[in-house]
Order: sequence, then C-alpha cells, then structure tokens
Amino acid sequence: MPRNIRILTTAFGSAGSGPRDTVERNRELACRLVGVAGRQSADLVCLPEDFLTPPGTPLAAIHTEPVDGSTFDALARLARRHSVWIVACWYVPRPDIDGGIENSAVVIDRTGALAARYVKVHPTIGECREAGSVPGRDAVVVDTDFGRLGLAICYDIGWPEHWAELARLGAELVVWPSAYDGGFPLRSYAWTHGYRIVSSVLSRNAKVIDITGRIVTSTSRWHPLAAATLDLEKELFHVNYHEEKLVRIQEEMAERVVVETFDEEGVFTVQSLDPECPLATIKARYGLEGFRDYHARAERLQEEHRSRAGAEARP
Repeated sequence: MPRNIRILTTAFGSAGSGPRDTVERNRELACRLVGVAGRQSADLVCLPEDFLTPPGTPLAAIHTEPVDGSTFDALARLARRHSVWIVACWYVPRPDIDGGIENSAVVIDRTGALAARYVKVHPTIGECREAGSVPGRDAVVVDTDFGRLGLAICYDIGWPEHWAELARLGAELVVWPSAYDGGFPLRSYAWTHGYRIVSSVLSRNAKVIDITGRIVTSTSRWHPLAAATLDLEKELFHVNYHEEKLVRIQEEMAERVVVETFDEEGVFTVQSLDPECPLATIKARYGLEGFRDYHARAERLQEEHRSRAGAEARP
C-alpha cells in the first residue's frame, strides 16, 4: 500500500523567522515551527544545521550543548505531544578532547526518544581549525516507522561517496541540515541514488526533492516553512521493455494509479493510490522491473559478455 509521509522543513534565514540574536530565541523559533508541523499532522520535521547559534557568531565562540541538554528536552516534549519525528542539528561538546566539539544531527522519534545521532563526517576547514570540530567516521541510516532515513550535514555535499554509502545502507529519504541552500548537487544525488532528499537551511531555500530530482516544494525569502506529502513506495523505472505497458496500466487501473514519464531521461515513475493494490502487486501484474534491478541485470549481462570475450581472445 502507499507509504505516505507528511514532511515539514524549515529555513531560518527567511524573513518570517523573526530575530535570531540569542540562543534562546533560536530555540523558541525551532519549537514554534515544530509545533506548527505537529498541528499540520506532519510525520517528520527538519531543522537546520547549527540553528541555535546567533548569526555572525565567530566559529571560535559557536554555541555548544550536550545531546541530552535543554534543546533536546524541549524538542522531545514536542515530539511526544504531536507524535512527530524530528531531525535537529547542533554542536555537541567532547569532554574527552580539550576544546573538541562535534557537529551532530539527532533524530528524535515520536515518543521523544533519541533514535540516532550522526556526526558530520566532513566538517569545513574553519570548523576544524577555529571551532575544534572533530569529524565523524560513519554514515548513519536509521529505521523509522515510515522508512529508512539517512543523514548528511552541509559540507558533506562535496563527497559523493558519502551519498553513495547512504544508498548502499538502504536510505529511502535523506535529511540534509545545512547553513546554505546546496542547489543542484542535491537534485543530482536524489536522481543518482533514487532516494528523496529534504534540506533544512540557515539560508532561505529549504527543499523537498523526489526520486526524479524534481523539487516538490521549497521555502522562500519570506516564509520559513514548506510542507509536502511523499509516497515512499513510489518507484522509478527505465522505459526499456516497458513502453507498451504504460497505457494498459492506466487503462485498467484508472484513478488508482499515477504514471509520470520523463522523456529526456528515458524513465517513468509509478505510484499506487489504492491501499488494496500496493506497487509490488502492480509490478508483478504488469511485469515491471525497477530501475535499479534493470541496471543490475544489465551489469550481470555485461560481465558475462566481457568474460566470454576474454576467453575467446585467449590464444
């Protein structure tokens, strides 16, 4: 059946965010936006990288607090009250390292419990030199009640291998808290790896991006909130060997299915709207082969022919 998730993301640089000159005001803003998300029946709300530190603060004086500090407690209460998942990002002190900190994204579940913590694997030069940021080591993907959620933070955008690892770990949705918008690379990663990406930023344009790399919704310079509903069951397919099936699918399933084709890319997506007919049933009924499975089959055949050619070329 469809796996719909209601997502609300935030941009703290939008005019509607109001003054952000103290840690307390930033915490209050975060709580206010989470409350809005809860009242809109969101399943997931995302907050930006380092949303607690006031703008213009030198890196050497960046705000830090423990994972289990006042910000976590406030967000956990809201998670319980509204039954919503929260991804939030702030700097956490490392007591075992003199002056050491970690740029951390925490995942809070609907009960207010800590479900996962990711430490930014690729902090910036300034973070390392001026703030004492200690890089993380591993990509993180966590199981939620709606699917598998992966994490990346800001400068991680420059390392394609990190995003490939999230795909290898089975991420269906990646949340990217950041200081800036990110732009085209996010769309490229969504397309390349077939997962959805949600950005949440200190700038103005936080986005929800679907598996085709298309921007579903975005915040703006005026408004700090954007909401979208995504179906995590929706799947991408290559057109090869499927061309004659698409009209038949729509003819027979009518309003119970959504088919979208992308001409230049040579792909299409299928989404079931019928709880009694999940996408797996549609794939089996019409002989649809998923994009990844098709490419895996092509690779196996390529290797078979490569091996055969090598054998036949031997003297």
